[in-house]
Amino acid sequence: AFLSVRGSQDFLPPHEVEFLRILSGRLAAPKSGVEIGPAEAVLIGGASHIFDVFEPDKGHAKRAVEGTVEFCVRTRWVPLGWGGLLLGGGLEEGSGSGSSVRPGDGEGVAQVREQTVDNGLRVLIQEVRTAPLASVWCWYRVGSKDEGLGLTGVSHWVEHMNFKGTANIPRDQVKGIIEKYGGSWNGYTWIDQTTYLETATRDALDQMLFIEAERMASCLYHPDDCESERTVIISELQGGENDPDQLLDQELTATAFKAHPYRHPTIGWLPDLQTMTRDDLYGYYRRFYVPNNATLVIVGHFATAAALPRVEHYFGALSPGAG
Repeated sequence: AFLSVRGSQDFLPPHEVEFLRILSGRLAAPKSGVEIGPAEAVLIGGASHIFDVFEPDKGHAKRAVEGTVEFCVRTRWVPLGWGGLLLGGGLEEGSGSGSSVRPGDGEGVAQVREQTVDNGLRVLIQEVRTAPLASVWCWYRVGSKDEGLGLTGVSHWVEHMNFKGTANIPRDQVKGIIEKYGGSWNGYTWIDQTTYLETATRDALDQMLFIEAERMASCLYHPDDCESERTVIISELQGGENDPDQLLDQELTATAFKAHPYRHPTIGWLPDLQTMTRDDLYGYYRRFYVPNNATLVIVGHFATAAALPRVEHYFGALSPGAG
């Protein structure tokens, strides 16, 4: 089969394993398939997030999985999730001659190139010419482990604030910049990282780079926005407390890590969320959102020689942090 799912059940929800199983049967390529084992499985969480297969216990899950398979067969590309979109060309249903989807092995997929801008920004770039798309991910080395007492939850709150507009992007236009290109965008915070991402047609690459450069240097943190987001985040925290699994995980983690900052939930503790100020948020943003604390990942249908000068154009003048 084109894809096998050896060991993947340990990493993926059942509906995503089913997605791979069905797609494997539809894209038969016995001699040139790619085995998906535990090491690769972590890249695959994409079918659910990209195609809205969120709850396997709801009636729409099976239909959504089948619809995703039909989409992949029709357009001849395979979604691979939180690791990015890895696009595989030359996939013919039942042809027995599919191309590999490993980076650098398939036709139209170049090796990853790494470059560092003078201000310390690390750039990873890869040409993938199997679909007219581009994807930009900006990873920051900051998460809940970096929060001190009284500031738990600040990383997550700062992530929320960084969607509230910048000096050159009014808040009501943030969504529209990407969506007018048929794209999607998101962000998330975890214990060791905060990440922002956009995927759209390749002609939106400049706009995606512009957004991430603005997010790195020019977010506003208007006091009214900070206060309104306080309410949103506290509501999110209280909603999680109504989930027994989430509550158990939070309490168990806090007990297991008695001294390490991993003990704090990413969303923070309620007393800190109630007392944190706009200055706390903005100071944290300015400390960690600097080029030498970030990795910019760009993948898609473009020329590296043309894309790297655009990175320099948008990010090159940004000042590095103190370290």
